Amino acid sequence: MDKQVNFLMKNLTLLGHEPIAAGFTGSPDKYTATIKKLNPDLLWNLFESFNGSKQMAYLGVLLLDDIGIPYTGNNSQAVLFTTDSSITKSIMADAKIPVLPHYRLGDEQPQPAHGRWHLGPVHGRDAAQAVTVESFAELQKAIALKSLVGEFYAEC
Repeated sequence: MDKQVNFLMKNLTLLGHEPIAAGFTGSPDKYTATIKKLNPDLLWNLFESFNGSKQMAYLGVLLLDDIGIPYTGNNSQAVLFTTDSSITKSIMADAKIPVLPHYRLGDEQPQPAHGRWHLGPVHGRDAAQAVTVESFAELQKAIALKSLVGEFYAEC
């Protein structure tokens, strides 16, 4: 168990609760059956991935929304929007909130912008996968070479 889970387990116990730690792995049906069987008063939401996939992290809270178990944190829609940079930027732009030039690899070619482009995975914030290129030309080169694996997002 990681430090965060240990901390919560210890302190919830001190407060008189009977916490149970359960990971979110396997099939969604198995997870749903386990949660229904446990029938907790409250689920402490620490979802960061599903079966190792950060882009599926929202699935845990989506299932909790469907089951109707109260839980801490944001609902599934908020989790989906905030773990996908391009969705978040699009919503902000639609609301007339200024955003940096951005581009989801695979979409139409981005408009040229001067300066560095920071590229990272669309889902999550894995700094180990982040790349910085010094210019729009280098961004185009990286796209043309398809040197980026998976769904990436770029902003200037």
